Amino acid sequence: MKLVFKDILDEKTYSNTRVMIITGPYVVFNNIVIDTLVDMYDTSDDNYDTEYDIDEFDDFMSTSESVDASNRVDLKTFFDVIGTPSIMGKWICITNIAMLGQKQIDAVLEYIKKPSENGVLIIVANEWNEYKSLLRNKTLNNSNMAHIIQLSFPRTDVIKEIVKQMFLEHRIEVSHDAVELFMWHMGKEYDKYESTVQEICRCIKENKINRSEMANFMKDIQYYSLDDLVDEIIKPIQSSKTNRKKVVRIIASLLEDKKATNVVRELLKIIDTEIEYRVLINKGYIPIGIRYSFKEVIDNIQIDKFKNINEFKFRREAQLASKTSLRDWCYMKIILNEAVKNNRVSGARKEMLCKEALYRLSIRSTLSDNRIKNLVGEDNALNKEIEKIDNTRRRENE
Repeated sequence: MKLVFKDILDEKTYSNTRVMIITGPYVVFNNIVIDTLVDMYDTSDDNYDTEYDIDEFDDFMSTSESVDASNRVDLKTFFDVIGTPSIMGKWICITNIAMLGQKQIDAVLEYIKKPSENGVLIIVANEWNEYKSLLRNKTLNNSNMAHIIQLSFPRTDVIKEIVKQMFLEHRIEVSHDAVELFMWHMGKEYDKYESTVQEICRCIKENKINRSEMANFMKDIQYYSLDDLVDEIIKPIQSSKTNRKKVVRIIASLLEDKKATNVVRELLKIIDTEIEYRVLINKGYIPIGIRYSFKEVIDNIQIDKFKNINEFKFRREAQLASKTSLRDWCYMKIILNEAVKNNRVSGARKEMLCKEALYRLSIRSTLSDNRIKNLVGEDNALNKEIEKIDNTRRRENE
């Protein structure tokens, strides 16, 4: 059965599960599914840490010849013992699809057709290219015992419940407002949620946290992503929603972890994608502001790269592209391209040019068309004004 993010906390998701394929890049959400399945089906009395590093787990299991201490085994052993019931719950295999060869993947796909009641096979796939074909697997889509769950697109309402549960594990109740404030500060750094919760819980003396107390804990913590920067810079400068200081704060935060050159290049990839979507919007292929049939739009576009695209991703990118004009997206690309196009510039100089480009990007809407063209080197506004003056003088002298 194909599952989505909202199913992560649903008990029905895990009942009668024999195969679970977990997709998505966030370790914290993947671990919630793994921990729930292990707690349900492994009754062995061992001391394994439930914070899984999939690669390390595979390395350990591949060198272990004994499974006496636990029901958790490597893939080869899992297939060897699955015909025999375990005396300590069910056999459990946890592995990452990136660690498997094609023969092993074929064996897994064959096993999915008739999974045994004696075990639970858990496959983690972090990258889209690793699991996109599995999303179309008819056996997985129709099975009541083998599931694939998509965790790449977190939902805010579900994350709120997850954060509450993280605090409750430390016997601390947290108010709704406090949870929202926590999430606002943490942004999309989901894999840092748990460690931050633990740090807060070590410092608190009471068993409840309200908004003001959370504000005190989180005052020096703020995480931003490139998506946050894009969301902010596409707001009209004239809008009351635009926060110029926030844009500068986001840029400064990003530059703490990455070089400006890398930020610019990653941002250019996002902008290139949005330009492509904006062109389709302008040509009338993608409606904006109204409901539309995803299948009909894809059929009308008739571009190969969109045939197998995830619907949620398509709608999200199209919505983002619609928030500003094609002309504005193109100007943003020109500004950033100016900073990275010259390969002869030294690394330090290019880094400075990229920093300047990022800050120019944040103020571009305050400039007139001529100023923007002048800024990116497309035109020389000063020379044009001088020419106008010269022409006026000539006419006066004639």
